[in-house]
Amino acid sequence: MNTPPPLTPARARWVLFVTILASSVVFIDMTIVNLALPAMQLDTGSSFRAMQWVVEAYVLFLTALMLTGGGLADAFGRRRMMCTGAVIFGIASISAGLSNSAGTLIAARALQGVGGALLAPASLAIVSAAFPPEQRGRALGLWAAFSAVSVAIAPPLGGLLIEIWSWRAVFFVNVPLLALVLLIAPWHISESADLTRGRH
Repeated sequence: MNTPPPLTPARARWVLFVTILASSVVFIDMTIVNLALPAMQLDTGSSFRAMQWVVEAYVLFLTALMLTGGGLADAFGRRRMMCTGAVIFGIASISAGLSNSAGTLIAARALQGVGGALLAPASLAIVSAAFPPEQRGRALGLWAAFSAVSVAIAPPLGGLLIEIWSWRAVFFVNVPLLALVLLIAPWHISESADLTRGRH
């Protein structure tokens, strides 16, 4: 892979903003939904076991497909896969927010996991590909730090959304964030791929 040229400060900020935003949505949804489970269970008349699957379906598909998502990003384009993941995650979030049964919630959460498995590894790969070695370490550190912060703010954010609206808000909040990713990425992130994959 060719060494990328140094990024201007403005371009670097945009790359970090978009990639952190993309990964944060994935990490936030690992915890924020837990707060909404009692309200979901009451509203949909579902069992406790079904609510467990609302959580586990997401984690299962996310972790199972993460390596596949990284490979697809390297092979077919990191920006393309990040944007594809954003679309899938957004559709799944809307479906989850509109769900009236445990079955549709679980299916939507599984689809969120598929989208997240494209979003998270592609966003990390974009940071690694966009920044030259002398800037890469700091960029990756910022990506990791802000992604960790997003996990920390998920519980209070979820509690606030449920209090002022309903449990459905924990899914709908993803939509404007992902829309920002889709609007900004084509303008500020160059496409990249690992053209050496599969040649050995």
